[in-house]
Amino acid sequence: MTEPGPHFQQLSDELDQTWRSAAAANLAAEITELSQTNRLQSSLANRLAACCEIVEFSLVTGETLAGKVLLVGTDAILLRTTAKKVLLPISSIVAVIGLGKSKSLNRPNRAIIHPVLLRQIQQNVTAVASSNHLFVGTMVAVWADVFDLQRAQRQIAIAISTIVKWELS
Repeated sequence: MTEPGPHFQQLSDELDQTWRSAAAANLAAEITELSQTNRLQSSLANRLAACCEIVEFSLVTGETLAGKVLLVGTDAILLRTTAKKVLLPISSIVAVIGLGKSKSLNRPNRAIIHPVLLRQIQQNVTAVASSNHLFVGTMVAVWADVFDLQRAQRQIAIAISTIVKWELS
């Protein structure tokens, strides 16, 4: 048998290099696609769960609120501001400043609005509706879609879906 000529070796090397380049390009494209897929599976709540800094929230009412995230659920965030604890439905958040790129490996897997509100029974609560209407009173009951506050001599049922934030005692 004869040894392959230099042209054959050069052709073999070029072909090998082409395959390696194509494989590297395919790997890079796959990594980019997996990274994008991972981002699309990460929610705001997931990113907030990893947050350990004070962040600033812009709400649908135009208000801004800064605080440290204490608890994250699939439906809301409990945070500590300088003055009080505040429960924010995720749907009331327009923007978050200071969040960064981090995300929690533990995805929030439960709603927290009802459990947090139930802990406020017989406590004073201030609720701000999306219309900027302010409700102040003592929490007396929590239902599937409303909560009841005692205000002076009257009890009022307020739709949970209309609330932008609860200020808790």
